[in-house]
Amino acid sequence: MIQRIQSLYLFVASVMMLMLFFFPIADFWGEISYRLSITAFGDFSVEATSPFSGYFTWPLLAFTLVLIILPVVALILFKYRRKQLVLIRLSLAFLIVFLILVFFYYIPTIEGRVGIQADYLSPKGMFFPLAALVFIILAQRGVMKDERIIRSMDRIR
Repeated sequence: MIQRIQSLYLFVASVMMLMLFFFPIADFWGEISYRLSITAFGDFSVEATSPFSGYFTWPLLAFTLVLIILPVVALILFKYRRKQLVLIRLSLAFLIVFLILVFFYYIPTIEGRVGIQADYLSPKGMFFPLAALVFIILAQRGVMKDERIIRSMDRIR
């Protein structure tokens, strides 16, 4: 049913990933300050130019769009628990790859190119994928719990 708690978890996870369009992931403060968001990597000043091409953040944008769509599709497929569980696990895998990309590719690449350490605490965008990860795990546990209940009822009959 759509009123299950895991439906709420999937919706909140999708909203958390949607919030990345409005909040940056990391800031880099120095002589020239930069900001990394899923749509662009740029600086705060008008004179300076970005050390990366415009296509640099497209993989982050693609992963974010997939991570917004997958939980919504899983939410719509509430009648098919096994398909819903597959989509939840797929979105969990995409989210882990997204976090690995951010922490182990984008941030070190930017720090190496611009020579400035990243600041994760002032921009709130880095907390949204972590919260989405928690909600997707909770949704997976809820669907698995429902599946166990249905299987036990089938055994009783």
